Amino acid sequence: MPFPDTQDYLARRVGVIADDLTGACDSGIEFLPWAPSVLVQVSPDSPEPAAGDRDIIVHNTQSRNLSSQDAYDTVFRTTRRVISSGAAVIFKKVDSALRGNFGAEIAPVMDATSAAVAFILPAIPEAGRQTIGGVQHIDGVPIAKTFYAREFEHPVCESSVLRRAESGSERKAGLIPLADVRAGRTAETAAKLQQSGCQLIVVDAETAEDLHDAVAALAGEPSHNLFVGCQGLAKALVAHFGSSKEHQADFERLAGPMLCVCGTFHPQSRRQLQAAAESGAIVRLEVNADDMAGGRRTERWFNNLVQCFARNLREGKHVAVCLSCQAERFSPELCERAIGFLAEVSRRALQSARVSALFLTGGETAYSVCQALGVHTMKLHARIAPLVVASRVVVGPCEGMVIITKGGSIGPDDLLCTICGSHSKET
Repeated sequence: MPFPDTQDYLARRVGVIADDLTGACDSGIEFLPWAPSVLVQVSPDSPEPAAGDRDIIVHNTQSRNLSSQDAYDTVFRTTRRVISSGAAVIFKKVDSALRGNFGAEIAPVMDATSAAVAFILPAIPEAGRQTIGGVQHIDGVPIAKTFYAREFEHPVCESSVLRRAESGSERKAGLIPLADVRAGRTAETAAKLQQSGCQLIVVDAETAEDLHDAVAALAGEPSHNLFVGCQGLAKALVAHFGSSKEHQADFERLAGPMLCVCGTFHPQSRRQLQAAAESGAIVRLEVNADDMAGGRRTERWFNNLVQCFARNLREGKHVAVCLSCQAERFSPELCERAIGFLAEVSRRALQSARVSALFLTGGETAYSVCQALGVHTMKLHARIAPLVVASRVVVGPCEGMVIITKGGSIGPDDLLCTICGSHSKET
């Protein structure tokens, strides 16, 4: 039977859990036309945001880089809190590139909710992410043959969503192929897979219509209360349960300088930085990783670096800071130290220079900068571009500050050039 009073029901009782901060924002923003406010809890240790009855809270566990056991424990505890607040349906945000503790983060949600089945739909068609034959693709290329296979933090060696879902779990996965989705057999195939013992059901999707059709077939059954996926699935769920309206935002020029912090080595983010620097839209300042990690990192060197950032910001220039080391030379440990260093430089620079916005690229970077600045809650208010989201800080020393977040691979080459000329304004 269908959910009662679907739009109000789910707006009050949906629980959203994400494995990193940029994903929390880019999926959470899709719920905004459905709920009066969408708030992101930056860390599982952050205070619970003060929310209204129909507001949605996105709980960020920042668990992608944790050990599988730590990720399980963190997600399990978070899920129990979400359930205790009255959530009846769980949307579990995972990485569209299948990185991190993919299966190990689905298992604790199922254990905490006693869900009989999890429906896994990780496609984001508008960003070139498609699931075909149970294999995850980016722009037509299986994930394990893309840049993500060479990533040092969590290289992706497996393109099969089914095998990634089964990893870290004793549950069996099955597939609803694209042909069944398009022939209207989604519910029928799901029932057969459950009867055969599958508890992790992956659903193919190549287009937004495929996602919408799959959700329409699955989401009307009350026992189907766990959906795993990304921004594409969030958008399809919202459309199904009563709101096809896109959240609208006006755009205005930035009132002052913007600080961009880029801790990712993804080539798309590098192209965006290069295009913005060459156009004169930003001043790009690179931090040499060898200086940062070696004996040349003295207090004087650090202070000079901070003053360089602050001076450019005080002069009204948009500033972007990134690392200059080759990605191949980085280890996960050095990456963690480097991102922490960028966060501390940013914090110190902002003590002596005001900005109109922060632009944070990469989930770990966004999280580290927010932690350094004491940001615990963000209120989402605009989708600037696909998977590029503007929010405002709620309470604390940075209250009201605009924070723009995006994943490392997201956005066109001229994205930074465009954002340097405008930012979103809540309507």
